[in-house]
Amino acid sequence: MSIFPTFSELETEKLDKEEIYQEMAAKAAELLKDRGGHPLLQVKIKGSGHGFYWSPSKKGHILVPRDGEYYYVSWKKDDKGRSYLYMPHFFSGGIVICVEPEEIEFFGFN
Repeated sequence: MSIFPTFSELETEKLDKEEIYQEMAAKAAELLKDRGGHPLLQVKIKGSGHGFYWSPSKKGHILVPRDGEYYYVSWKKDDKGRSYLYMPHFFSGGIVICVEPEEIEFFGFN
């Protein structure tokens, strides 16, 4: 099950593709807000290349690009004090990984 909107979740009886895409974009944008409705901070993982990080949803380490598009989930840390980062994948859901705070480079709001 994807956390991102799919065509089956939208009112696809609309024939205008532009309207469908705008509705999907609006639903996806809601996922990039915190519980108070404020936008999540955009971050990246320091360094270059790829790295293995723990993914609670996958229950294992996964290989991710360090310079990918990540969003800081500020209201929660794992039991080891690592911060949660959310990496959106449009149409296929997103990935949450745990990263040591000193490895996170903050950019601000997208």
